Amino acid sequence: MLQVAESAGAADCVAFWAGRQVEAFRLYRRVETGEPVGFAAWLRLAELDEEELRADPVVAMAWGHARGTAPLRAGEHVGVGRMWVVPSCRGSSPVMEVMLGRLIGDCLRSERLAWSFIEVRHPDDVWVELVGRRLGMRDISERPRPGDDACAVLVHDWRAVPARAWLSRQPGSGSAGGASATLAVLSQAEFADAVRKALRQLPRLDVLAASPLTRTRVVAERAGQSPATALGDLLRQAIDDLRADPRAVKFHRALSVTFLRGAPTQEVAAERLGLPFTTYRRHLAAGVERVCADLWHREVYGASAYRSG
Repeated sequence: MLQVAESAGAADCVAFWAGRQVEAFRLYRRVETGEPVGFAAWLRLAELDEEELRADPVVAMAWGHARGTAPLRAGEHVGVGRMWVVPSCRGSSPVMEVMLGRLIGDCLRSERLAWSFIEVRHPDDVWVELVGRRLGMRDISERPRPGDDACAVLVHDWRAVPARAWLSRQPGSGSAGGASATLAVLSQAEFADAVRKALRQLPRLDVLAASPLTRTRVVAERAGQSPATALGDLLRQAIDDLRADPRAVKFHRALSVTFLRGAPTQEVAAERLGLPFTTYRRHLAAGVERVCADLWHREVYGASAYRSG
């Protein structure tokens, strides 16, 4: 199909990925005749080597944008959707709509998807603008590009606007969630640093309100509360959950005395626990690390996957 309808470079690119992710490809045919009219690929990429970056300029563009804007976290991946159609069906055509709908479905079904990039070849500028506005996706391509190489690349960060929030923003959703805030996408180090700071400010709702954690997934999942209140409750719950693990009871006690019972100094907290100061400090540090790790697990995997221990 590509040797007839597209450039040799496009055919080489498809042959390259078909050799690596053949399961990513779907063929589309006319219902009446069975004639092939186009095909699409949904590439799942967690790591890329130099050969892959050289073989596909669109994938290289997507990978560079993701790494430069908000890099992947452990276990996450990038999805790149590619669409090729015969010349008579280019632009805003029924086959393009069907292919785009299927690629959006792949986005919504993919677990641990960080970024999606959907390439549209030979785009109609009006159609791309309408689709981009409808889907809440930006075109990051540098257009116009010459002839057979013309394309648009629509991008979305699913960590900043997860599937549920994205769906609520779609026309006709009937949801009041269309104005929901975009979530913060923190690295693990940034997240842990924010947790440590928030623990020290637990009694201060006004200070907690300025924490970047108030814009994270783990707080947004606690509906019906102000972000600062939700964050405070989440931290208290994370401390309390440590009591269920016999190995972490001593960590719970150190955290509770320090952050929940208002010990004026760490020396006083150690005295109340009847511990040498160095032992107390060791328990406190280990407890803070456990809270950071438990909340990070919930941030990345969702509330249903949250388990302390």
